[in-house]
Amino acid sequence: GRPSDAIKSYEIVIRQDPANKEAYRRKGSLLIESKKMDEAETFADEVMKNEGMEGVGFYIRGELAQAKNEKDRAIENFEKSLEYDTDVTETQEALVQAYRISGQTEPAIELLQKLLEKKPNEIPLVVQLAYLYESEGNTDKAISLISGLINDHPENPRLRSVLARLYLSAGNLDLAEQEAREALSLDPDDANALFVTGSIASEKGDFEQASEDLKAAQDRMPTDETIRKAFREVEMELGRLTDPVRSLKEEIEAQGESPALQTRLAEAYLYSGDAPTALVEIQKVLDKEPDHKEAMIIQAHALLCMGNREAATQVLEKIGESDNPRVQVMLGILNKDNAKVTDAVEKLKSNEATVSWGRYFSGVYKLIGGNLESGISELDEASDADEGFGMPLDELGRLYIGLNEPMIAMNIYGMLAVRFPDSPRPPMMIARLLDSTGETERALVVLNGLAERKPDFQAAKFFAATLHLKSQQYNEAIEIIQGLIDQTKEDPTAQLVYRGVLAKANLFAKDYAKAIEQYDRILEVRPDFPVARVEKALAQMANNNAPQALETATEALNSATEKTIPKIVHSILLQQNGKVVEALQEIQEVAAQVEEGSGKKEDLIPLMASVQIAAGQFDGARDTINSSGRPPVMKEIFIDAIDEAENSSADFGPMSMGYLFGYYGWPDPAIAIHRALMEKYPRVNLMKVNLGEILQQARRTEEAYEIYREAVEQNPDNLYFLRSEAKLASRLDKDEEAMKNLLQAISLSPEDPTLHFQLGTVYEKQGLIDEAISSYEQVIDLKPPSSLEAAAANNLAWLYSQDDSKLDLALEYGEKALELSPVNPRTGWKDGNILDTVGWIYYKKGDYENAGKNIDQALRSIPFHPTINFHRAKIYEEQGQPEVANHLYQKALWISEDFDEAGESRQRLQALRIQQMEKEKAEGAETGSGDQP
Repeated sequence: GRPSDAIKSYEIVIRQDPANKEAYRRKGSLLIESKKMDEAETFADEVMKNEGMEGVGFYIRGELAQAKNEKDRAIENFEKSLEYDTDVTETQEALVQAYRISGQTEPAIELLQKLLEKKPNEIPLVVQLAYLYESEGNTDKAISLISGLINDHPENPRLRSVLARLYLSAGNLDLAEQEAREALSLDPDDANALFVTGSIASEKGDFEQASEDLKAAQDRMPTDETIRKAFREVEMELGRLTDPVRSLKEEIEAQGESPALQTRLAEAYLYSGDAPTALVEIQKVLDKEPDHKEAMIIQAHALLCMGNREAATQVLEKIGESDNPRVQVMLGILNKDNAKVTDAVEKLKSNEATVSWGRYFSGVYKLIGGNLESGISELDEASDADEGFGMPLDELGRLYIGLNEPMIAMNIYGMLAVRFPDSPRPPMMIARLLDSTGETERALVVLNGLAERKPDFQAAKFFAATLHLKSQQYNEAIEIIQGLIDQTKEDPTAQLVYRGVLAKANLFAKDYAKAIEQYDRILEVRPDFPVARVEKALAQMANNNAPQALETATEALNSATEKTIPKIVHSILLQQNGKVVEALQEIQEVAAQVEEGSGKKEDLIPLMASVQIAAGQFDGARDTINSSGRPPVMKEIFIDAIDEAENSSADFGPMSMGYLFGYYGWPDPAIAIHRALMEKYPRVNLMKVNLGEILQQARRTEEAYEIYREAVEQNPDNLYFLRSEAKLASRLDKDEEAMKNLLQAISLSPEDPTLHFQLGTVYEKQGLIDEAISSYEQVIDLKPPSSLEAAAANNLAWLYSQDDSKLDLALEYGEKALELSPVNPRTGWKDGNILDTVGWIYYKKGDYENAGKNIDQALRSIPFHPTINFHRAKIYEEQGQPEVANHLYQKALWISEDFDEAGESRQRLQALRIQQMEKEKAEGAETGSGDQP
């Protein structure tokens, strides 16, 4: 559980024995397991440079691709690895797994057969091969393979239970039961064997025995969906569990759609905790019968469950006067009418058909009133009283999401997934939670599993496509979206949405011709869609077709009601087509309409100046730059470029297009333009600035750093390049270089507080505490803007708090930082980092009440910061609340396994466990049961 220390140990091995391939493999694997994907990629590249280590490098790249769910790339890298290191079992097994994940059973079988020629008694490999044979429909061959191995290992329970499961799959119940009983005599806890005996009991109609065996199997293998499904089916046979959704869908399939059946189906979805699907189903009823009262009640209920209070209110107003207790309770909740809620809840509880909803609404109302403990307890009870009632769990899941407790929310949706394995909502919510906490690869695994189980469920595929786009996995996204388009040929609205996303995906993949094709398909259906025309024009420009791009942009401008963006694009395309006078007139019109001092006005500055340069209006361009809110050093760089254009007749014409692509969030064509300009005009610093900035926008930090590094070599006294190179050098852990450049920058501009602050952060990172303190104090002495002074004071507070003799000084700086810190206008909260610093200082001074208050506020602002969660856990421990502390230590480690206080978090968790055991032992001794296990 200490991956950082393990990695350091492997690094020592590598230094002492540079030919030790296993150490390289282990380090690479651990970096990936620790979610340090960028570091793992850099490490793989470094390994590849070492002669004789290419196989290891490809192996690490394969593992990295597998972790990112890039199936084809994983296979490609593992195969290349085996070209260099032909007999590495670990790589061969990884390749088998990669083949299996991508559905390529033939090569997986072939490779396993080769492995087993060398290791014929390797049981895990034999079992893998047997299951692959079974998946190919060759169960007899799988049985023969396992039977042969059992002759050599007759006492192995796993082999016997696998054989039992294969016999069951082949329909040979007698032999399946015989092997399962044999396995259970060797290991009474074997889950596969219990699954087989439970399944056979179910076949024979002995559902009580089946339930007992399958429950035991599920307890031992809780993630096996086949076991879970079998257990659920048996519980339904016994009447302990019902699945009204499934029953009603079967009834609708048999009888056809009707408002009555669809209303009952929507109610069943709502009851199971799937309000979004209930809303979709009930809308079908309301499309046919807009005044269907029962349907409107379900619609209002679903909207309320989804948190859409305004829409729920509108539906209830449409229903009008009603003595229906569900209507009354919803009105009471929305209007905070305690008497109405109490009366309606009692009516719901008094009716056997609605007692569950009574408990649910009672719990919800308590939550809304701030009585969390009682509300949670009531929802728990409602859920326990009826396993088929999912809405209380969904409510609790959404509650914990709102409380910034994703771990608890995920556990709750996991429980819903077990209860309702056919429902797509729990895995969708789990995927969203994983993505929201940075676990995009795991979210994709969940979504892919859901899409395989429910190939018609578009939402899972669409969400997976958006995650691939976010991760810059464009080909994977394109494949999914194309599949969705093929799936929705009868739904023109869905087609428009998916084609729009496919066009964007093709743009980011730099396949501009295909993007244009998709925009054309959209415009065939929606010719009045200006956004599609604007994006098509930009795609045509990226595809080097300026005349067509201008024609499309003109159509977009003519069809748009809101003309600002179309006009900006049109003006730049006019300039790119040589119509600079018209271009300048248009962009000046836009600038005149945009509010002074707004961000949009500042965004227009480089575009406007570029068009003015192209039009030969050099003084106008200088005025535009000088009147902007840009820093003096940036103004100087831009003015130098204008001087160069005027004096040398340099052609900076494409520059405005580079800015436009960047403005629109399409970095690749912008990078191509700015790079070409920099190569053409290497002495013009603005071209380096433009390229460095767009590379950063595209998250290509290494490339941006190289641009600034070369710029510093050519311009050793340029403050912009010194500062920018230092910032990226520090981000890339090149701290010595960052310090050197910042010291040079400070020698040129000693009164610049931002440079001193930047240097302080690098010193702090390097552990040079006295130097960092000196830099931050210098910042405060220079009387900077309040936000920078607050940041410096906060850092000083934190550094002084490390010395117990200086806690009063630390608190003084912390309170000053808090006073200077602005309130976030969106949340109404102060800076979470400063609140944490102040809270921690109070903790170290022993004032746990003030410590808790400040850190609670910090967690509202930054809920997923591991150190802040760790700090709150320490305070709870001191306040005698070990259970809450235990949860927060776990949460901190769940957010990051490798943060600074991770080791201490694990130590505290262990200590709390020991304390709990000792407490239970002491309580047992008091009641006379201390000797019981």
